[in-house]
Amino acid sequence: MQSAPAKTRIAATLVDIVVLGMLQQMLTGYYTRGSVLWTGLAVVLIGWLYFAVFETASSQGSVGKVVFRNRVTDMNGQEIGFGKSTVRYFIMLATVLPLGFGFWPMLNREDGLTLYDRFSCTRVVKTPNA
Repeated sequence: MQSAPAKTRIAATLVDIVVLGMLQQMLTGYYTRGSVLWTGLAVVLIGWLYFAVFETASSQGSVGKVVFRNRVTDMNGQEIGFGKSTVRYFIMLATVLPLGFGFWPMLNREDGLTLYDRFSCTRVVKTPNA
C-alpha cells in the first residue's frame, strides 16, 4: 500500500489545525481564560480525542485526512485501534512540537513516513477510489 503524498498530508494537517483551533476555542475559550496550565491541558486533551476518535472511526482519518482522501492504517494496511491512535498522537506531539522535526523524514524518504509514523508503527495512505 502506497503512502499518501507529502503535499496532501501537509494540506490535511493545515485543515486539521483550523478545525481543531475552532473546536478548541469553542470548548475552552470561556472556561480557561487566564489559566495557561488549564488551557494547555485542554488543548492537548481535545487534540488527543479529536485524532483518536476520528482515526479509529470507519473513515480512519481526521477531517483533514478525509478531505484529501487519506487514512491512517497500521503497517499492514489494517485499521488501528484507540490505543494505537493514542500512542500515535502523543508521539506526534513529542516529535512535531520541536520545530516540526517529526515531519521532516516524510519529505526526504521514499516510504513517506514521518518520525511518529515509524515510532507508532502506522502510516497514512491514499484512500482507494470507490
